[in-house]
Amino acid sequence: MKRITKLLSVITLSFLTTSMLVPASTAKAAGNVTSNLSSPYFSTKQLPNEQYIVTNDLNPYNNNQYKIIAYDINFGASPKGFLVDIGDSSTNDGYGGDSGTQSNDSELQIENGTLNIYASDAGQRQLLFSEPNCAPANGKIRIEISNNTVTYFNYTTKVSKTWTSPYIFALNGQADSEGPVNYKIYAGINRVVNEYSNRTGVGVTNTKVTFIPSSGVTSNIGSPYFSTNQNLSTTDLYPTGGTKFTKASYEFAFGANPTGFLVNIGDSSTNNGYGGDAGTQSNDSELQIENGTLSIYASDAGGGKLLFSEPNCAPANGRIRIEIYNNTVTYFNYTTGVVKTWTSPYIFALNGQADSEGPINYKVYTATNNVISGGRPGSGVISSNVVVY
Repeated sequence: MKRITKLLSVITLSFLTTSMLVPASTAKAAGNVTSNLSSPYFSTKQLPNEQYIVTNDLNPYNNNQYKIIAYDINFGASPKGFLVDIGDSSTNDGYGGDSGTQSNDSELQIENGTLNIYASDAGQRQLLFSEPNCAPANGKIRIEISNNTVTYFNYTTKVSKTWTSPYIFALNGQADSEGPVNYKIYAGINRVVNEYSNRTGVGVTNTKVTFIPSSGVTSNIGSPYFSTNQNLSTTDLYPTGGTKFTKASYEFAFGANPTGFLVNIGDSSTNNGYGGDAGTQSNDSELQIENGTLSIYASDAGGGKLLFSEPNCAPANGRIRIEIYNNTVTYFNYTTGVVKTWTSPYIFALNGQADSEGPINYKVYTATNNVISGGRPGSGVISSNVVVY
């Protein structure tokens, strides 16, 4: 029998037009919860003891350009109790329960380190999936929610899982027998979603919410950190007079038949594939994905050699993430679960290293369905999202 409780109340933030993204600093919510978007997509309520209730809307005013919500969650030294609760209903309160607000009321919770996913009413609120060790002490995890799908990645243990079911997270306009059609996701941080429940925890130190688009090139931050011109984007981790960031994370979604030059990420504005550039920078390493194979080439100091190679990096109708930071590339394949990290002093000089051909450079250049400079085309990347942090 579902418990009858008061409905969750939320506090909306300042309005953001649906055609624009804002810097993460502008979209910062109460306390330690941030997002790449603000109202009407994102709002939060802060409660005592570092507890938060977050509301995310994938379809405000019928604007459905975002299909995935990602939660990057950091833990302190001793996480315990109800740490995370992500639900399809505003009154989810743990173990698949809600107060009759929605029949599409599936729920994900992390309690004392164990991640459990419960079915909606249509799935009889059964425990469908369970995963241990999902709250690493002083560690970080990522949870992505999309229609009927949850993707999980543990940055500490490198465990990656994807779970699908018609009974979880109904975010594609499915009818609801108890409430309206709902595109909202609710998250309780250090507690369950339902504000009036006493199921709480301690140990989540900060949470970053990222809305991932279904098409186009977007970022969590604007100028002078990020600019784009059709398929080419520039990310500046340390613009003049700006805050210094250390990492750029790129999410790429592919269509049914990705071919040719799909992704090119370089340390030089004239990178054009296979380690070449036009003498713009001596720190000119580059990463490319051509016909599914990811290759990383050294800078001039490394002789422009092929250093690393990985096959099957453009999954049909799938997604990958590539993180770029000083001398390091980390790769995540959400379709296959493959995770790799490559390091070398000859890749991506982003910590003020001297350059014999050009100025010290904190910029990363990215092209989709082509190379950064030149005419080596490809097709199949349908969206990319850049997160700077």
